[in-house]
Amino acid sequence: MLTWALAAQLDARSVTANAVNPGYVTTELTKSTGGLLGALMLVTKRWSETPLDGADTTIWLAASPDVAGVTGRFWNKRRELKCRYRDAAQIHALESLVEQQLHRLSRPADRERDLLG
Repeated sequence: MLTWALAAQLDARSVTANAVNPGYVTTELTKSTGGLLGALMLVTKRWSETPLDGADTTIWLAASPDVAGVTGRFWNKRRELKCRYRDAAQIHALESLVEQQLHRLSRPADRERDLLG
């Protein structure tokens, strides 16, 4: 949802912002996962993608003239998907919440308290 807000803010600047689903990607991080999650990842690895495959849509959006100027969309495997999270009031509420949290964390005493629990 923050991507939609960012796309709207950047619209007049000829800068695009899109959301991308990289899919199920096997990385060094996922390879080193242990326990039950590690076992699940080992069993499902055959359906995963390489990091390069996972990055394909992001690279395409950044470099292809076919989508130059396209902004505020949600993509998967170079195809636009409809996203149901487009309610302007909810987007504004989320933006406000993030701004409040960032403001609070920018104060040293609050940041230390929040990080240390």
